[in-house]
Order: sequence, then structure tokens, then C-alpha cells
Amino acid sequence: MPETTLPTRPIWGLTGFFVGVAAIALAMAVLNGVFDAPAKSTATVIGEFAAEIRNSARAALNDMPTVPPMIEAGRSGRDIAMLLVPVLAGIAAICGAVGLFRHENRSLPMLAIGAGSAAVVLQFAMWLALLICGVILITSILTSMNGILGFSVFDWFSG
Repeated sequence: MPETTLPTRPIWGLTGFFVGVAAIALAMAVLNGVFDAPAKSTATVIGEFAAEIRNSARAALNDMPTVPPMIEAGRSGRDIAMLLVPVLAGIAAICGAVGLFRHENRSLPMLAIGAGSAAVVLQFAMWLALLICGVILITSILTSMNGILGFSVFDWFSG
């Protein structure tokens, strides 16, 4: 009598897929600002940033010490969600790998690994886009220092 093996149920792959989808949803929620507090207007933030640069530049030119303001460190919902995305993505990838190791149907474990990887890539792409936008903003503020101090910061580096 030939022995047949019953196909294994895709428990690990299905669990990993659901955890990976939760990681992607959490990354999208962080990206959309669900966990952010109501923010100041962009003009106010840019004005405060330019004023802080002006005050620190004047203090540096007058050889006065600058003391940065103390900011209290605390955990917000956004910080917890940002840390939870890679953890969930790692759990999804591990569950997918276990599903492949247990010879489950290949589709769900591969989807679990793909969903976990997509969550990490989404979060990385978000931070990369924010970094590029921040560099552009700081560069434009520094080039407009000519109107604030009477000279440009980039004049120091020109020969």
C-alpha cells in the first residue's frame, strides 16, 4: 500500500502574510501622519528655523556661546509605530521562511516574505524622500541668508 503525505496547511505562510500586511498598513499610517500631532503651519516652521539660524550666526560672529534649548524626550505613538514596522516585517519574513521550510504551498510564504520586505522598503523610501526634501529646504534657506545677514554663507566657500 503506497503511503501518501497529506499536504501541510499553510499556517505559517498565512500568519506571515497577515503580519506583513499589518506592517505595510502601519507603515502607510505613519507615512500619512495618522500618529502625528497637529503641526504648525509651514511658514511658521520655516520662519522659526531661519530665525534660529540667524541668531546662532550672529552669536558665532560675536563670539558668544550658544546654548541649545532643552527638549524633553518622550515616546509618541509615531515613534512606537516606526519601531513596530520593522519588527512586524521581520516576523512576517521569519514566518514565511518557516512556511517554506515546512514545505507549505509556496505562494503564501513567498507573499509573507514579500510583504515584510515591502514594509521595510516603504519605510526606507519614506525616510529617503524626507531626507532629500530636508536637504533642499536647508540649502534654499542658506542661500537666502544674503537677505538676513547681508552676506551669503556660500560666499565663504567661493574662491
